[in-house]
Amino acid sequence: MSGGGRGFICALTMSLALTAVTAVPVGAQNATECGRQNDKGEVVRGTLGLVGDQSSVNVTYKRSTSPRTFLFIYSVEGCRVPASLDCNAHNSGKLKGADCPVIETLPKGDGNEIPQAAVALKSVRIEPEEILLHLSIDHDKVDPGSYNGLIEVRARQVTTTRTPVTLSRSESKPWWPIGIGAFAGLVAMLWYFIQKAVANVKRKVPFRWLLVAFLAAMAVGIVSALTAWRTQDVWTFDENGWSAAVAAFTGATTGVMAVLLANIWEDQPAADNAKVPRIATEGARDERT
Repeated sequence: MSGGGRGFICALTMSLALTAVTAVPVGAQNATECGRQNDKGEVVRGTLGLVGDQSSVNVTYKRSTSPRTFLFIYSVEGCRVPASLDCNAHNSGKLKGADCPVIETLPKGDGNEIPQAAVALKSVRIEPEEILLHLSIDHDKVDPGSYNGLIEVRARQVTTTRTPVTLSRSESKPWWPIGIGAFAGLVAMLWYFIQKAVANVKRKVPFRWLLVAFLAAMAVGIVSALTAWRTQDVWTFDENGWSAAVAAFTGATTGVMAVLLANIWEDQPAADNAKVPRIATEGARDERT
């Protein structure tokens, strides 16, 4: 065969080889399993990329106590995830095994840190080029408030990854706003009563109706505080207790309550003040005599 023919055959062979390489799927090119050694003796670890539109990294409880979870769906590049991992549910219900990812909460900026004990790995699902991590959240181990943090994922098969997450919950029990509202309504009624007592204004209703007015003021205070509690996604005693007390106090002294309280006392001073002119009159009569 002439030199020109051999050159043509070599060029054709190289072209076919390149075509075959480029036609191989990306997953087939990453034939090395994640966590195993390559030809150079190096451990191959995959790179995780969060699939944001399918993951759930922001959890808002509001006043609910229903179970909530974080869901991380990661694409894996650089290697192929093994078909099975040594990561199974233990008798205690927790996942255990040499291949189980390690989950850790980390602070982010100046925000409140998510408690480590509140987050746990619930399940792991794997695909050749994808890892799905399901994280449970223990509601009782998270105090009311807003939290910003990072969830760090460490595993033998992949590089360490840190994913930003947010978590918030409100005070779920209504006892705090009820107590604040009742106390503020009681204080409002006592304040109004003291004002009238200092002004020496006479009460014009029986004492039992005064007790009813106290109960009404407490009820209005409770309604005002509960309204403030229900209209906020995140309500905590430290951050919102004072504003709830102010709203309850205001509600117990304005509007319908103001009209009710005004009808309890006389508009004019009590009869004791009327004795002054009579005494003066008697004194003048003694002088004439």
